[in-house]
Amino acid sequence: MNGDKNSVDQIMADGSIDPNPYVYKEFKPETMRSFEFGYRGTINNKLFVDAYTYFGKYEDFIGRIGLYQPATGEAFSITVNSSNKVKTYGFGLGMDYKMGNNYSLFFNGYSDVITDVPAGFKSYFNAPKYRLNAGIANSGLGKKQLVSFSFMMRWQDAFDWEGELANGPLSAFTTADAQVSYRLPKIKSTFRLGGTNIFNHYYKNAYANPSIGALYYAAYIFNL
Repeated sequence: MNGDKNSVDQIMADGSIDPNPYVYKEFKPETMRSFEFGYRGTINNKLFVDAYTYFGKYEDFIGRIGLYQPATGEAFSITVNSSNKVKTYGFGLGMDYKMGNNYSLFFNGYSDVITDVPAGFKSYFNAPKYRLNAGIANSGLGKKQLVSFSFMMRWQDAFDWEGELANGPLSAFTTADAQVSYRLPKIKSTFRLGGTNIFNHYYKNAYANPSIGALYYAAYIFNL
């Protein structure tokens, strides 16, 4: 560490301190060039498809680095531009297939990636590499179509969370959502039972956030 009481040193990615004094640089607005291609349409009036892919390149990407002042023992962070040309890319695919007897299957998957981020640079790109959802639903069971239901499974990949409060790893998790409804046409009413994360698998969607468990609900809907 340097001996100048007014100078600061950069905190490196592994937590060590760079012994060379940090030199402040001009701060610039970031710019981005991006390309996206997609398709949205219906095939045979049964399969709805929504797909896209994208690529982006940043100039002067904005993030944060950690600094340490030896004279005071103080650690802090500042907003800076990346010296690298940071890149992002990803894709999304959603499909909804309508079957007979009011059944439908649905699936969607997404991927988001950031690359060429300098070591020790906080990009706050808090997106898992992969996310998947899949489920089945029925809008009207039986001859009178009074009962309906839906069931969805959700999965999210593990990734490292970067935030102002704290940084750390988030584990992958899988949850399930479900609901069932019963219509009473004569009184224009619907009773509904459901829940999110119905198996009560606790997970976190941000580091240092509280864990999220199940939420169950019952509803009476009139004149819908």
